[in-house]
Formats: sequence, structure tokens, C-alpha cells
Amino acid sequence: MSETSRESADVRAGRAARAVVPAAAAAVWLLLCWPLLTGERALFFRDLFHHFAPLEAFGAMQLRAGEAEPPALNPTWALGQPYRGDPVASAFYPTNLLFLALPFWTAFNLHLLLHWLLATVAMGRLARALGGSPEAAALAALAYGGGGWLLSSLSLFHILAVAAWWPLVLLGGVRGGRRGIAMGGLACGLALLAGEPLTAALGIVPLLLLAVERHGWRRGLLTAAAIGGAGLLVAAPQWVETLRVLATTFRGSHGVLASQAGFYRFHPARLLELVVPLPFGTPAAYAGGEWVRRIVPHVPFFYALYAGVVAAALALAGARRRPALALLAIAAVLVAWAPGVPARLFVELSGGVFRSPEKALFWLALALPLLAAAGLDAALASGGRRSLAVWLAGGALLLAAAAAARLALGAPGVRLAEQLALAGLVVAVAGWALWRRLPAAVLGLQLLTLLPLQALLLTVETPALARPSPLASRLGARRAVLPVEYTYPPWSVGAPDRTSQPPALRARRLAFALGPVPGVLEGLTYPMAPDLVGMHHRFFDYVLFRTAEGGWEERVAWMRTLGVEAVTSPRPLTVAGLAPLAVGRMAGEATHLYAVEDPAPAAWWPHEVVVAATPAEAYARVARRAAPTITAVVPLALPAPHRAGARVAVLASDPDRVVLAVRGQGGLLVVRRAFQPLWRARVAGDGEELPVLPADVALTGVLVPAGAHRVELYVPQWPMRAAALVGLLSAALLALAAGARRPRAASRGVNGASTAA
Repeated sequence: MSETSRESADVRAGRAARAVVPAAAAAVWLLLCWPLLTGERALFFRDLFHHFAPLEAFGAMQLRAGEAEPPALNPTWALGQPYRGDPVASAFYPTNLLFLALPFWTAFNLHLLLHWLLATVAMGRLARALGGSPEAAALAALAYGGGGWLLSSLSLFHILAVAAWWPLVLLGGVRGGRRGIAMGGLACGLALLAGEPLTAALGIVPLLLLAVERHGWRRGLLTAAAIGGAGLLVAAPQWVETLRVLATTFRGSHGVLASQAGFYRFHPARLLELVVPLPFGTPAAYAGGEWVRRIVPHVPFFYALYAGVVAAALALAGARRRPALALLAIAAVLVAWAPGVPARLFVELSGGVFRSPEKALFWLALALPLLAAAGLDAALASGGRRSLAVWLAGGALLLAAAAAARLALGAPGVRLAEQLALAGLVVAVAGWALWRRLPAAVLGLQLLTLLPLQALLLTVETPALARPSPLASRLGARRAVLPVEYTYPPWSVGAPDRTSQPPALRARRLAFALGPVPGVLEGLTYPMAPDLVGMHHRFFDYVLFRTAEGGWEERVAWMRTLGVEAVTSPRPLTVAGLAPLAVGRMAGEATHLYAVEDPAPAAWWPHEVVVAATPAEAYARVARRAAPTITAVVPLALPAPHRAGARVAVLASDPDRVVLAVRGQGGLLVVRRAFQPLWRARVAGDGEELPVLPADVALTGVLVPAGAHRVELYVPQWPMRAAALVGLLSAALLALAAGARRPRAASRGVNGASTAA
């Protein structure tokens, strides 16, 4: 065989070896995802079940009802809180169209799985654009897509989308030019439409770093600015709608609490997670010795940082080649830890809008795979016995750490010692593979060391979420419910402590207790739904906080006012105004169902209107009145007398529009919708504008003149439509610019004549 033939055979063999590991990774991904793709199981843990699924269910119902525009308000949630203005609702995000064609849970899972796949592929392309070899790009893709940070993000609907698009944003910054800016801007816009502004804001730092590193200060800054500006144009409908409501939300007006701002703070001992997969346990079985609870007293924001011990070791080797990325990784840990920085300072620095310092680990998640890619190429280029000795020393050090953990921690350290010992062996074998220049073996080791992280894919059987609770059949015509276990701040009812139970069982219990999953899909509404991200109107949150502190008598009065028709509780309630309906049992535990007597209608004309000088006074008046329709409480005196006895009928009720027939002598009409400054009112036909004001602290009041009128309460749509037009046009132009190729210049022949390219 000739030298050329031998080299060709070696090239083909190398390509085949490189293809084996990505193919194996794809097979593993498909095997893990198949039950989710078929709809047999669903990802559910933490925010997916408690917050994102009900929002997506409402959006899916609107799409299936033929609504082309996402509504401004969500009447299934706390009587109409912001929907498209709430960034985490992702109301304008393209994957919402999946709900038109697929069953809800299949579409819900597919959003998560497609972004998981996109994140993996995009990181590989970024590593390649930064000069990495195909093997280095594959390593970066495995470390990012299979790492603990991204797998943790599978329970965060919005952060996952940002994590998936951001490597393409960085790729646009690296490429620069018209096409690079267009691609990066389009990806940035889609990330912003996904609805996690803090993670996207954090992503600006690596964008600047890579753009400046590639193009120099002036051109790099201009490139990054152009990408960010283009992204804002694409995401115009989202930020325009958010700005319309932000100032009057709890987060926009009061900010996050200091206890919330600093709750998710990184503990430096968790750096151990870079070497071993799950040293502190998994979210599904969060238990361990006291040494674990002292370090990680609660489930962290990101469950694991592990990206493979091979990738971690290579990242150390790559730090010399990419010092800026190494500094970014160190900065991520320091900002997420924030030693000595009080939580109150976090609130002040961010204006009370942002929380969770641990989100800065996004920098580490982006930097580590790229450092590992650089380290792999450096190790393959150098080779030699000296390099092998370094890797063997690293393996020996981990083995020594395993022995030390076993001696120092005793029984609780057995599992950790085993993991450290295995990591030491993997590092030693990886060193040998690098010495022999066997990159496929290194990639295989990387894939194998990521397999334990499959424990982070927490799923539940879809039938448990897809069918209505047996208690739903006892509701009759009642649709507005309040699961006491779903209140926040939590109401004290002597509920059993279920923290030691498997998360899937707790999720099924809440579904059984008429929780929002699958309640929203079954047509239930939640008039006192909790504010999990601070996007409720601040007046409504005032009511929620006060009822959590108060007694049952005032709670029942507020349930009636807000239209709650049924309550579920894990403990029996002997409370006036609550009539027993049924008792259901699941896994040996009872859930008690009660009907709320005499809840308020959808709209009414009160007998009298009184003025309360403060929210506290208004709250107390509502809590003491005998029935919701007797007295209405307003913050200011009405400009004209309120005359009792008017007739009110609801003619139409949509998320952003309520039409009522009113006949009377003038005064205040109360509509059982949460007060929002977005609301406008007019007399249908002649277009006369009517004043809108808060009534009963958190509801909507309309001043109606004497006579018979058709009153329309509505949300103006033109700001959203104008912003959506800007976003669509921007996305179309960027897509064209990213896809268009420059015509190839004609090449010159020997005689100077041009020849076709």
C-alpha cells in the first residue's frame, strides 16, 4: 500500500472513530427522550409543574380557540394577571404553535427537548468557529448539552431557551460582519422572546469577550452592540408588553424581598461537582448526612455543575490557551457565591427586579466546554510522556482525595470516596488515550462519565396529569377553585410534611387536589393563584399577603369577593361559609373538598360605595362585610353620587374584553376582574370613555352614567400590534441577511481573463 493510500485509510478510520461517539450520544438522547416524545411521561419538576405548565395551558387553549393574538391578561390566573407582559409566559415564542398540532404534554415536552438538542449542536458549532478541531467541537457539545447546568435548566422553561440560543448569539459575535450580526441578532431576539431577561443580560458579558477577542475593541464592541440591538427589535412585542405592566407589578413597584434575592447563593464547596456527578444527592431524593445539609440546605437553583471529569480536566489545560474564558469561569463562581455581599445589596443594585446570584453560573456553563475544547486540541498537539505524567498525577491526586474523604467523613463519605476514586481512574485512562492520540476514546470516556446525570431527568406518568381529578366530578358547575396547599404565602392548615416524599408523588397529590395541572386544561380557574415571579398587580399581592396572615373568617370573606367557589384542603376545616362537598383519598391521604357559600357574581352593582383612605382600611372593610355585593370600597370619592338598584348583565367575557348591559341611575359598576391599568372602558356605540378605578382593593370598577348602556371593558391592542409588526419585519430581514451569501468574485486566469467561479 502506498503512503498516500495509507494516509487516506487513516483519515477514513479517524472520521469513522469520530462519528461513533456522537452517534452513541444521539442514541442515548433518543432513548432517554422517547417516553417524553410519545407522551407517556412528562417533565414536571419544580417550576415546570407549579408555574410554566398552567401558563402554557392557557396559551394553548387560546390558540386552539382560534385566537391569533396572545391576550394581555390571563383570567384563569388570579382574576386576570399579565400574560403576554409576563416574560416567563413566553407568549410570543414560536414553539407555542406546537400546541396547535400536538397533544398538550407532547408539545410541552417537545419545547424542552428541542432546545436541549439545539443547545448541544449550537455549542459544538461555536467551538468549531473558535478554531477547535471536530473532536474538540464534539467534546464541547457533550460537556454543554450533557452537563448538569443544562439538565437543571430542563425544569426552567424560559432559561433553557436562552441557554439553547446563546451559543448561536456568541457564534454571530465571533463571525462578525453582516451575516454574523444577522444570525446573532436573530438568535438573541428569540432568546429574549423566551422570556428570561436576566440570563440574557448575563450573556452580554461572554458576547463582548468573544467579539472583542476576535475583532478587537472597536469592531468587537460595535458587533456586540449591533447583535443586541437587532435582538431587541426582534423581541419588541415582548419588552413593549412587559414595560406596559412592569411598573404596577409587585416586582416592578416593590422589588424582590431580600430573603428571595439572596436565597439561591452558590456555596464554594459545590465546586466538588466539577469532578464528581452528584456528590450532594439528586433533587428526587434530597437527603443525606448533616455534612450535606450544612453545605446545601435546600435544592439549589442549578442541581449540578458537573460537565464530565474529562472536560473539567481538559478545561484546566485549556485555560492557558483561552485565559479570558478562564477568567469568566472564575468570575461566575465569585458572583454566584458573592462572599460578604448582603442580600439587601443585591436588591439595591438591581433595583429590586432581579434575584438568585446563582444565575451567574451561566458564565461557567458557557466557558467550561470551550475551555475543554481548547484543552483537548492542546493535549493532542503536545502529546509526549510529560503530558501523560501530568494526567497520571491528576488521577493519583483524585484517588488520594477519595481516601481522605473516606477517612474524614466516615460512613457519609463512602459514596463520595467511590465517586472520587472512579474520577481518578477516568482521568488516568484519559491521559493514556491522549498520549496515544486517541480522541475517540477521550470522547467515549466523556460520554460515559455523563450518564449518571440522567437522574436529573425527573418525569412523571402523563396519565396522572392528563385526566381530571375524581374530585372534579363533585364540583358541579363550580369552576373557580382554591387548593389551600397551593397558596403563597402558605396558609397554615396543619398540612402534613411531604418534603421527604418523592417529587412525582407530591405532584400527583396536587393534581388530585384540583391543582392547576391539569386544572387549567380542564377549564378550572384560580382566583387566588400565587404570585411566583412577582408579576401580579401589587394591589392583588397585597390581598394575598394579608389573607395568608389573617384568620379564616376574613379569608372566607375574601374568597367570596374574589369569586372562589370551591376549596380543597389536606385537613378538615370547620369554618363558617364553607360547606363540605366530598372527601377523596389518594395513597392513604385524604383531601377535603368544600363549597364556598355565596361567592360574588362576575359583575355587580353594589348597594353603596364607601371610601377607604388606605389599603389596610379597605381590606378590613371587605373582610367584615356580610356579602360582596352590599358595599364597594374605593380609594377616592366618586365624582357623582352612586345610586343603588341598577341592573347588570354580562353579555360577553373574553380575556381582554368584557361587555355588560347596565341600566340604572348612575354610579359604580364592579367587575370581578383584577384591576390593571391596562383596562379601558367605554359606552359601546357612541365611544364615550368611562373612568376605571380599583374597587375592593384588587377588583376593577367602572363609573357608569345614568341610563341604559352597553359598557365595554377592554385592553387596547395597538401597542402590541405595532411592536409585533416591528418584530416580524426585523426577524424576516435578519433571516434573509443571515442566509444570503455574497457572490463569489471571478477568479483570474494566467492571461488575466476572468473565469467563472
